[in-house]
Amino acid sequence: MASKNLVRTLELTVLQWIQKHDLLPEGSCILVAVSGGVDSMCLLHLLKKWAKHKKWKLRVATFDHGLRKAAKSEVKFVKAEAKRLGIACVVGRANTKKHQKEQDLSLEESARILRYRFLTAKAQALKAKHKKVKIALAHHLDDQVETFFVQLFKGSGLGGISGMKPKNDIFVRPLLNTPKAWLTAYAKNKKMKVREDASNDDLRFLRNRIRHELLPFISKKFEINLKKTLPNLMQILKEEHELLENLTKETQHHTVQTCKSGFRVEVDHFGKVPKGVQRRTIKNILDQMSSSRNYSSSHVDHACDLFYNPNSHKVLMMPDGILIQKIKNTVFFHKKGFNHIDAVQRV
Repeated sequence: MASKNLVRTLELTVLQWIQKHDLLPEGSCILVAVSGGVDSMCLLHLLKKWAKHKKWKLRVATFDHGLRKAAKSEVKFVKAEAKRLGIACVVGRANTKKHQKEQDLSLEESARILRYRFLTAKAQALKAKHKKVKIALAHHLDDQVETFFVQLFKGSGLGGISGMKPKNDIFVRPLLNTPKAWLTAYAKNKKMKVREDASNDDLRFLRNRIRHELLPFISKKFEINLKKTLPNLMQILKEEHELLENLTKETQHHTVQTCKSGFRVEVDHFGKVPKGVQRRTIKNILDQMSSSRNYSSSHVDHACDLFYNPNSHKVLMMPDGILIQKIKNTVFFHKKGFNHIDAVQRV
């Protein structure tokens, strides 16, 4: 594809994706998460391209995780580029390793939590002046394919392996249908300055091993274009996941009760629903009780097994201080320090 055609095609493709999924309504204030790498810099320039036409108000947000010396210069670079484009920039910083140890998380998960917490806080602050606020993330098609394998290796269910959504609350992904190669070519054509994060090549991280070792191996040995086949599969999985979620919500209304300290589920009612709905019900409860969602499918399985445990006073300790306790024919989900005896009402 000729360079001029590529630029125009990419710009229109991204705009069509935004409109198809209603990611950025006209007049939105958009907080663009920018690291300085090719992906986020292309996102910033593409949104800038359509900002006047769509009446978008752009803001840049960049975050220093406190993990690399180079991060300071990358933050300085992002601030300079934002200024050159006439866009205000906010900066966040955190001690990720300290947070990792305190919360007993992986380094990747700790970094993600702190970054998203910063972005959410800044977006909330913007809501004081703007009715419609969105956070734009630079995840692209290659990231989506990698996510499938990351979640597969972690033993995730349909929700995990169906990948990232174009939008989730105030977070939007305008590039999710765009191949990485297009972004690289676009940046080259625009002679765009970028600052790549060296940790993207660090093979200690699972995603990087998938990106640099597994996917090239599959492509070479099996001659499969995963960027074409996997997104179709993930879309099917996503639709089936949504179908099961709706079924779970209908069932959950009759099986789950909420109380001051958390939730309670009657064993008899719970045992009558399909196993898949049982797992989803437990996951939904944990999602509501945990902001970091630092639990795995094995945690959900252990919680399911508790309902069938003959020990009437069995207690499970989950991440984030969540206790699951079986007392006779009732299983209680509550935070550590709360008493399970409480008034209840239907969810």
